[in-house]
Amino acid sequence: MLSERGFTSWASGPVSEAELLAEYAWMARLADANKTYYSINEVESAEWDEAWIEWVIGAFMVGQTNTSALWLGTVQGMLCDWRRGVLRGVVVVVAVVSPPPSHPHPQHTNTEHTLSTPHTH
Repeated sequence: MLSERGFTSWASGPVSEAELLAEYAWMARLADANKTYYSINEVESAEWDEAWIEWVIGAFMVGQTNTSALWLGTVQGMLCDWRRGVLRGVVVVVAVVSPPPSHPHPQHTNTEHTLSTPHTH
């Protein structure tokens, strides 16, 4: 199952705490059903920094299961240079994280998770 919103709300900022907890619950339900969870996380190129990378990977790692994977990069799009007739994709950095198959399914409980969110402009 694909989470296009990811932990970055379609590149508009970090998800709220309620959305984050709901995402973790969904990840656990998918794992219980032996379904794969895949998260797409986009960040605006101008805002790309270490805080965003830490937020996305940290948020993912808290809820990851043995059936989850992550994509992280700048906003996907196409750029066309008509003077040169070149069409190319615009992506700055891509990171894919997937736990090994032997990684145990975490037990989700009603505990608090503290993550610092990146600043937004």
